[in-house]
Amino acid sequence: MVDDVIFRDNVVLVPRSLRTDMLNIVHEGHLGIDRCKRRARQVIFWPGMSRDIEMYVKRCAVCRESSNAPTKEPMIPVEIPDLPWFKVGSDLFEYRKKYYLILVHYYSSFVEVKKLENITSQVVIRSMKEIFSRHGIPEILISDNGTQYSSREFKQFSTDWGFTHITSSPNYPQANGKSERAVQTVKSLLIKAYKGNSDFELALLNYRNTPRHGLDSPAQLLWVADYVVNYHCVQNY
Repeated sequence: MVDDVIFRDNVVLVPRSLRTDMLNIVHEGHLGIDRCKRRARQVIFWPGMSRDIEMYVKRCAVCRESSNAPTKEPMIPVEIPDLPWFKVGSDLFEYRKKYYLILVHYYSSFVEVKKLENITSQVVIRSMKEIFSRHGIPEILISDNGTQYSSREFKQFSTDWGFTHITSSPNYPQANGKSERAVQTVKSLLIKAYKGNSDFELALLNYRNTPRHGLDSPAQLLWVADYVVNYHCVQNY
């Protein structure tokens, strides 16, 4: 017990009177049963918590309407990147007549989302520069062959900023599958936020900080990549 708060190992034991409030918080962003459970297990506990979360999510009309058949992604071994934000995928999508740019970090699956005024190369480039200014310039950027990415302006952008731009073949768009999966995830968050009259940015924050099956959260993995590189830089110095 610390300051009248009961802990079970490193997580807070939630009294019955506060469990409904905790279920509301855990369910913010409509992340689904598994992600809600993993998020909750990081910080809280009560007997039967997993069952309560499952029942709570199943009763949510927005989640029921947006649910897909559950699939298990194969575990793919990933090497520690040479640099944080080393390999990044990009794609564009539209929802409710608004356009969005997505950048997804290949190692951590951390996503950046930017609403666009239009989908010209100039606007896409300007938005990418803003994101790169936060995370750094990637070594490799992978995209499809959309006109925004295949334009002369974008080619000049990749040359001026010093990254390698790889485009997927028109006959094999699956080569940009990482970005396409990120689009599916983010678009689902947008749809749920709109239907549930909730905050999309908060849902995106929750997604970034929720562990995946057998892995840390995207935010934690991105931090690890950054830490490993900085540690080796200090050691070499």
